[in-house]
Amino acid sequence: PAALLGAAFVFLSPKDLPAQTVTHAEIQGQAQYQAADTEVWTDASAGLELHENDSVKTGSDGGATIIFHDSSSSRLGPNSEILIENASIDDKNQTIGVRLTSGRVWSRILKLLDKDTTFEVRTSSTVATVRGTTLDVAVDAEETSTVAVADGTVNVAAVETERATDEKTGKP
Repeated sequence: PAALLGAAFVFLSPKDLPAQTVTHAEIQGQAQYQAADTEVWTDASAGLELHENDSVKTGSDGGATIIFHDSSSSRLGPNSEILIENASIDDKNQTIGVRLTSGRVWSRILKLLDKDTTFEVRTSSTVATVRGTTLDVAVDAEETSTVAVADGTVNVAAVETERATDEKTGKP
């Protein structure tokens, strides 16, 4: 996994890429992607261009590093899957959002100076909003989310779910 850090970072100016585009920069082992307009999973390769609502998943020996238009990055561990929910940039704001469906994603976010700039990692139970830091988010088979922060600021909030609860006990 440490091999994914060094050479994986490709620095691109936001002007180099159209809005809503990210670049899949580094692949290790088995990794696949699914374009937003299809249900077919295809083997991923270095330099693959990804867009909003595309998904990436890794196998048991896989890893993938995704570089966003602001040079922030997310690295997927083995047996992980994410959906790129938002990757937009315009004159007034920049928004990056990924949904971690399973596994683990480590994200390196550049210092976000503009208050209209956000980087979010969502799971089924939490949303972590980042303001320039290194962040590790994992979700296990029971859909329990874990968030770890190297330094900087991350706001973590529970996601409201529509699970039925027992009226007497208040438990699901």
